[in-house]
Amino acid sequence: MGLAALGAGWAVIPRPRELALMRLRDKQFDRAFFDYEARYKSGDRSAPTVGALTDIYLQHGNVPKAIELLEEHLKRNPSDVAARRRLGAYYQFAQQPLRYVENLELLLAGKPSEEDLRELSRAYSFFHRPSEQVRTLRRLVEHGYAKPQDALDLANLLASQGKMREAAELLASRKQFDNSMAEMLVRLRLDAGQPEEATAVIARAAAVETDESAARLVAILAARGQRRAAREAVAGLGERALRSPELLAQWTSIETALGETGTAFERLDRLASERKLPCPLADAWMELALRKQRRDRAIGAVLNPVCPIDKMPAWLAEGLLEASIGANRLDAAEMLRRLFGERLVQNRPLLAYDWAMARGDRAAAQSALERAAQAASTESAREQVAAHFIKHGELERALRFGARSRQTLLDVYYLASGSKLPALQLRAANALVASFDSTEVRILRASVLADLDQPLEALADLRPLRNLSEAGELYGRMLRSAALHHPVGAELANWARPRMGGPDREEIVELLRLQKQWDLALPAMADLARSKGDPWFWNFVESARSAGRKQMLGDFLRAEAARTDLPTPVLDQRIDLLAEENNNAALPHLAKRANRPGLPAADQRALAWRLLEGGDKSSARGVYERLAEQAGPRSNDVEQLLYVSR
Repeated sequence: MGLAALGAGWAVIPRPRELALMRLRDKQFDRAFFDYEARYKSGDRSAPTVGALTDIYLQHGNVPKAIELLEEHLKRNPSDVAARRRLGAYYQFAQQPLRYVENLELLLAGKPSEEDLRELSRAYSFFHRPSEQVRTLRRLVEHGYAKPQDALDLANLLASQGKMREAAELLASRKQFDNSMAEMLVRLRLDAGQPEEATAVIARAAAVETDESAARLVAILAARGQRRAAREAVAGLGERALRSPELLAQWTSIETALGETGTAFERLDRLASERKLPCPLADAWMELALRKQRRDRAIGAVLNPVCPIDKMPAWLAEGLLEASIGANRLDAAEMLRRLFGERLVQNRPLLAYDWAMARGDRAAAQSALERAAQAASTESAREQVAAHFIKHGELERALRFGARSRQTLLDVYYLASGSKLPALQLRAANALVASFDSTEVRILRASVLADLDQPLEALADLRPLRNLSEAGELYGRMLRSAALHHPVGAELANWARPRMGGPDREEIVELLRLQKQWDLALPAMADLARSKGDPWFWNFVESARSAGRKQMLGDFLRAEAARTDLPTPVLDQRIDLLAEENNNAALPHLAKRANRPGLPAADQRALAWRLLEGGDKSSARGVYERLAEQAGPRSNDVEQLLYVSR
């Protein structure tokens, strides 16, 4: 009995390993530590012993020792997955992320789990190691673990490495993809220079996605500069696009951006006529109607709305009010006022002005215009106010408000011209030159200066432009006008020289005479004197004498005295003038004249005396001989003959 009982009692006494485990479970860490450490030192390197001992180290806060123990264990047992996972946790406790990642890589050397692959991918992402993350995500795909977000992450990483087509093919190969994938695939196809494939993505996605999602894909395509492809993509959806507010809005926006507002308007207008226009597109339809100058349709939308219009944006309501006033459709304007109240014009005093004028309320219009003038703080606002002052007939105020607006200044200029207000017209012209100097405005100012009889001032603008066809005629007119009262001789001569043979020759020559431009004027005057006679003859004689051109005058008179086509009185006049200038040159002509048949005796005696004074005794004697033959022996004629014959 005693031996048996003793044997039985021995059987229930814990052995050292079991005792250490019991103490560990009872959280008797100190006693357990001594037990397990003794076992470890005695050569027990089993996984349970190592595991228990590392737990005790961890409980004592000695993480480095726990890590060291596990690392030694894994050197002996590299395939111990549990120990490697425990080591990874300890690396995290010790805040050794790089060693944690290395340990995870070793853990995944065998057959990886989905959880471990995802953990490694997250670690690579954290440490910005895209190449390693790409490899890890590929393994997820290869092992069939990939989820939509994994595909997106992998595509993003490939794209960041410039592998656009590879990233696109990755997403395109998936049997199903959500909105995020579709959007990314469209962007990738575009980045890869594959706009047609991007359009195909939209067609594929639209078959399973909502209208809103499909519209977003179209918007991406348009925003990336592929508006025409985007238009074709949405047009390819046919009736679905016409029924969908989202798709139809994109379609309209794209065509508007392409400048195809006419096509966009016609589509919306057709739908409106058929009462099929989605109400969210009503504002776009009315806006396009205004832009395409289809005020009838815009106003019709106010009077017979296809959709409620009381919620339209204020800017559109204001545009419709302007259109209604412009078309004199006061019924539509009044309806808008009733719907939106006075707030429709309270912040738009110029619109309030137009509305008051349309109603014939000039007092209210003037009040609104004054409010607009006070509120005009920008150049654009001042220009608009100036335009309304012009409408109101207040050109002076329009000029003050629109002094920096070319159009306003031009309007004031021409209206002042029509109203016979040259001073105001000149102010507008001066402002134009000051701010918008050009050939056109210089000519405009010169024109009004011409009307104000200020040719010298006009010439200052015209001189640089005198060779231009649009300024040449006015320059010549101003130069001739200036020449009547101002010294512009040299300029006049330069301008006149190539025009001396033109139809204005006589006027030009007269101006040259006034300006004493003798070198150019006198030869022309001599020519006119020969061809036209008086008064040009006397003008030339007087001018030649005034200019001291004695030789020129003498040559001219000799030529005149030798003419045979002049009437006798005119010829005698020329000969007498020649005698005044050069009597010797006139003597042959006087002798010929004295021998003229039928000449009265008194005239013959006067001519004989002039011949005698000039030293031509021979011709004088001949005249006295004829006179003596007809007189008595004691006559004066005989005595003169005897005197001359001595």
